[in-house]
Amino acid sequence: SSPTTKSVNNKAKSSSTALSGKLWDKLQIEEDDYPDEEYPELSWYVINCVAGVELELLRQVRETVANMPKHDVDNICVPTKRTMRSHGNRNVLDVKVMYPGYVFCKIRM
Repeated sequence: SSPTTKSVNNKAKSSSTALSGKLWDKLQIEEDDYPDEEYPELSWYVINCVAGVELELLRQVRETVANMPKHDVDNICVPTKRTMRSHGNRNVLDVKVMYPGYVFCKIRM
């Protein structure tokens, strides 16, 4: 095989989807309050949706899991950023979804 193909294949094998280091810091994700060994069966999952409907999906998911046992669902969230801006004589609160198209859930499957 050619050297170019070989280096591309090596890069593909060494890539990882794990979040660590600078990427983890850039996403500004805080660690869980409790160690994973205490709740090993709970895992983070991502629900992919159409961008712009994350908060509506969050509401629907929370309604759905309201009937589930409390120990099966730990956290369901859509990270948002709130900013104030001036609009004439009044201030307006802008809510911007930080990761458009995603809802994050920590649940037991």
